[in-house]
Amino acid sequence: MIRRILPAYFFSLEGFYVYFILFLFYINKGFLPPIIPYIVVLVIGNLFLGLALRQQQVSNVLLLLGGIIGGMIGYFLGLSQISALISSLFIFFRIPAFLKNSFSWKSERADLVILFYSSSIFVFFYGWVNQYPHMKWLYSMLICFTVLYSVGRFLQQIEESHTIRNFDGISGLFGIVFLISGVITLLLPLTKLLFLKLFEGLIFLVYPLINYLINLLYRGMHNLPKNNRSNFMMNTGKKLAIGHDGTITDHSQIWIRILILVIILVTAWILIKKKSKTKTDMIKSSEFVIEHVPSFLKKNKKSRFFRGPAPHEYVRKLIYQLQIYADKNEMGRYEHETVKEWFKRVELPINEEFLLAYENVRYGQGVLARSEASHFESIIADLKRKIKERSKLMKESEEK
Repeated sequence: MIRRILPAYFFSLEGFYVYFILFLFYINKGFLPPIIPYIVVLVIGNLFLGLALRQQQVSNVLLLLGGIIGGMIGYFLGLSQISALISSLFIFFRIPAFLKNSFSWKSERADLVILFYSSSIFVFFYGWVNQYPHMKWLYSMLICFTVLYSVGRFLQQIEESHTIRNFDGISGLFGIVFLISGVITLLLPLTKLLFLKLFEGLIFLVYPLINYLINLLYRGMHNLPKNNRSNFMMNTGKKLAIGHDGTITDHSQIWIRILILVIILVTAWILIKKKSKTKTDMIKSSEFVIEHVPSFLKKNKKSRFFRGPAPHEYVRKLIYQLQIYADKNEMGRYEHETVKEWFKRVELPINEEFLLAYENVRYGQGVLARSEASHFESIIADLKRKIKERSKLMKESEEK
């Protein structure tokens, strides 16, 4: 039961993070992002996630349809254009991440809390600079995210250990909530003062350059014909104000929002790059030498430009489908567990030829076409039948 809840739970938690980021587009206006329209978008996203989890193969058309429907309904209910677009992209790009084995996106959950806390620094900074009247909402969302994330980790511990006696997650929940509350209460004024001083220093360093560039534009404007000059002033009068000394002051703070978004994107890119590098190192460290490779695997890889989708992925696809089927029957594969270890733990028959072919394809030591791997389908079908029978026996024994 918990395993079926976790994808929807963490998908909604990521949606909570996206709503937090949407504050960047409303702080300058002094408004709150519409709550009810965004909740409707999250419900639509969860409905499409549940529909996708019930299918063995998910087409991009379904994901695109979910993103379009969610974004359009959110827009008609009150979201701005940029908020509706971000919501659509969130549904389209994040649903595929939750179609994997629940253990395979555990690292993404750890990255989520890092992204949230890192982004909150810039959101708070932007709110302080603009004297946002709803800063208490941001503080409460920080605490709520900590609570919800800790509850999710606690549910994950229960699902992994198959027992409710593990109190590490719930103790960590209260500890982190107490810590965050103390930081907000005691250290927030000092943090706010520090960031405002940094902002003043940034303005002191950057503003002369910006003012110089704008004045160059202003001088170039005097070389225009009179009619064009008046049109230029009409179009830019809302953004530029000319001082008594002839300098132009830019009162808009759009560049601040752009800077904050760039910093957030760079931070996310660094985290993703670091995670991908860690996964690559793990794969390289886990490689092993296979003494004998069957003749049907001794093929040179063709040029990537002249071939279609990689044929060696078919064997991995068979294992992936078996993992999904086993997850639904409470016999899933653990994180960092090899296929052979998984088969031994759940007491499934091991076909050495199939495992050898999978390991060669998995570690890039051979290519296996689908036509040559078709005889493995009967092996997977037999394993699914055994899993179904064993799951049925387990349910009958539990009912007794």
